[in-house]
Amino acid sequence: MIGIILAGHAGVPASMVQAVEMILGEQTQVSALGLEHDTNLDEFINRFQLEAQRVNSGEGVLILCDLFGGSPGNSATHLIESTVHLVCGMNLPMLLEVFTKRENASVVELAKVAQIAGSSGIVYVNPLTEGLES
Repeated sequence: MIGIILAGHAGVPASMVQAVEMILGEQTQVSALGLEHDTNLDEFINRFQLEAQRVNSGEGVLILCDLFGGSPGNSATHLIESTVHLVCGMNLPMLLEVFTKRENASVVELAKVAQIAGSSGIVYVNPLTEGLES
Protein backbone atom coordinates (compact mmCIF):
# COMPACT_ATOMS: atom_id res chain seq x y z
CA MET A 1 0.00 0.00 0.00
CA ILE A 2 1.20 3.50 -0.84
CA GLY A 3 2.22 5.62 2.15
CA ILE A 4 0.79 9.11 2.33
CA ILE A 5 2.17 12.30 3.83
CA LEU A 6 -0.11 15.32 4.12
CA ALA A 7 1.91 18.52 4.37
CA GLY A 8 0.94 22.12 4.76
CA HIS A 9 0.71 25.20 6.88
CA ALA A 10 -0.02 25.04 10.62
CA GLY A 11 -2.74 22.55 11.55
CA VAL A 12 -4.16 22.01 8.06
CA PRO A 13 -2.59 18.55 7.49
CA ALA A 14 -3.69 17.14 10.86
CA SER A 15 -7.20 18.49 10.35
CA MET A 16 -7.37 16.88 6.92
CA VAL A 17 -6.39 13.51 8.40
CA GLN A 18 -9.14 13.94 11.00
CA ALA A 19 -11.69 14.68 8.27
CA VAL A 20 -10.63 11.67 6.21
CA GLU A 21 -10.81 9.37 9.24
CA MET A 22 -14.23 10.76 10.20
CA ILE A 23 -15.53 9.64 6.80
CA LEU A 24 -13.43 6.54 6.01
CA GLY A 25 -12.33 5.33 9.42
CA GLU A 26 -8.83 5.01 10.84
CA GLN A 27 -5.99 5.06 8.32
CA THR A 28 -2.51 3.54 8.45
CA GLN A 29 0.73 4.54 6.74
CA VAL A 30 -0.20 8.21 6.93
CA SER A 31 1.58 11.21 8.38
CA ALA A 32 0.58 14.85 8.82
CA LEU A 33 3.33 17.48 8.78
CA GLY A 34 2.37 21.04 9.59
CA LEU A 35 4.83 23.87 9.18
CA GLU A 36 4.56 26.43 11.96
CA HIS A 37 5.86 30.01 11.64
CA ASP A 38 8.89 29.28 13.84
CA THR A 39 9.85 25.94 12.25
CA ASN A 40 13.38 25.64 10.93
CA LEU A 41 13.15 24.51 7.29
CA ASP A 42 16.13 22.16 7.54
CA GLU A 43 14.47 20.44 10.50
CA PHE A 44 11.19 20.30 8.57
CA ILE A 45 12.94 18.59 5.63
CA ASN A 46 14.52 16.11 8.06
CA ARG A 47 11.07 15.36 9.50
CA PHE A 48 9.82 14.80 5.95
CA GLN A 49 12.59 12.30 5.32
CA LEU A 50 11.90 10.41 8.55
CA GLU A 51 8.16 10.29 7.93
CA ALA A 52 8.66 9.14 4.33
CA GLN A 53 10.72 6.22 5.61
CA ARG A 54 8.13 5.44 8.28
CA VAL A 55 5.08 5.35 5.97
CA ASN A 56 6.80 3.59 3.08
CA SER A 57 6.18 -0.16 3.01
CA GLY A 58 8.23 -0.47 -0.17
CA GLU A 59 5.51 0.59 -2.62
CA GLY A 60 6.23 4.31 -2.51
CA VAL A 61 5.02 7.51 -0.91
CA LEU A 62 2.61 10.14 -2.15
CA ILE A 63 3.02 13.60 -0.61
CA LEU A 64 -0.07 15.78 -0.79
CA CYS A 65 0.55 19.41 0.01
CA ASP A 66 -1.80 22.32 0.60
CA LEU A 67 -0.21 24.95 -1.63
CA PHE A 68 2.08 24.87 -4.66
CA GLY A 69 5.05 27.19 -4.14
CA GLY A 70 4.71 27.41 -0.36
CA SER A 71 7.43 26.36 2.06
CA PRO A 72 5.92 22.92 2.87
CA GLY A 73 5.67 22.02 -0.82
CA ASN A 74 9.08 23.43 -1.59
CA SER A 75 10.51 21.38 1.28
CA ALA A 76 8.82 18.26 -0.07
CA THR A 77 10.59 18.63 -3.41
CA HIS A 78 13.79 17.48 -1.67
CA LEU A 79 12.24 14.00 -1.40
CA ILE A 80 11.03 13.59 -4.99
CA GLU A 81 12.36 10.45 -6.64
CA SER A 82 10.95 7.52 -8.61
CA THR A 83 9.02 6.20 -5.60
CA VAL A 84 8.12 9.53 -3.96
CA HIS A 85 5.68 11.80 -5.78
CA LEU A 86 4.27 15.21 -4.85
CA VAL A 87 0.88 16.74 -5.68
CA CYS A 88 -0.04 20.24 -4.45
CA GLY A 89 -3.49 21.74 -3.97
CA MET A 90 -4.73 19.24 -1.39
CA ASN A 91 -8.47 19.17 -0.76
CA LEU A 92 -10.89 16.71 0.83
CA PRO A 93 -12.30 15.23 -2.40
CA MET A 94 -8.71 14.49 -3.46
CA LEU A 95 -7.91 12.82 -0.16
CA LEU A 96 -11.01 10.64 -0.10
CA GLU A 97 -10.25 9.33 -3.58
CA VAL A 98 -6.57 8.74 -2.82
CA PHE A 99 -7.20 6.93 0.45
CA THR A 100 -9.79 4.63 -1.12
CA LYS A 101 -7.59 3.75 -4.11
CA ARG A 102 -4.10 3.51 -2.62
CA GLU A 103 -4.12 -0.27 -2.09
CA ASN A 104 -4.56 -1.07 -5.79
CA ALA A 105 -2.55 1.66 -7.52
CA SER A 106 1.07 2.53 -8.13
CA VAL A 107 2.38 5.77 -6.72
CA VAL A 108 2.33 7.32 -10.22
CA GLU A 109 -1.27 6.24 -10.79
CA LEU A 110 -2.25 7.54 -7.37
CA ALA A 111 -0.65 10.93 -8.06
CA LYS A 112 -2.76 11.20 -11.22
CA VAL A 113 -5.89 10.18 -9.28
CA ALA A 114 -5.10 12.92 -6.76
CA GLN A 115 -4.78 15.57 -9.44
CA ILE A 116 -8.02 14.61 -11.20
CA ALA A 117 -10.06 14.21 -8.01
CA GLY A 118 -8.73 17.46 -6.58
CA SER A 119 -9.74 19.38 -9.69
CA SER A 120 -13.10 17.62 -10.00
CA GLY A 121 -13.92 18.39 -6.39
CA ILE A 122 -14.00 22.12 -7.04
CA VAL A 123 -17.54 23.11 -7.98
CA TYR A 124 -19.08 26.53 -8.46
CA VAL A 125 -22.57 25.82 -7.12
CA ASN A 126 -24.59 28.94 -8.01
CA PRO A 127 -25.06 28.07 -11.70
CA LEU A 128 -26.30 24.61 -10.66
CA THR A 129 -29.09 26.17 -8.60
CA GLU A 130 -30.38 28.59 -11.23
CA GLY A 131 -34.05 28.02 -11.92
CA LEU A 132 -34.59 26.07 -8.73
CA GLU A 133 -37.28 27.37 -6.44
CA SER A 134 -36.41 27.98 -2.81
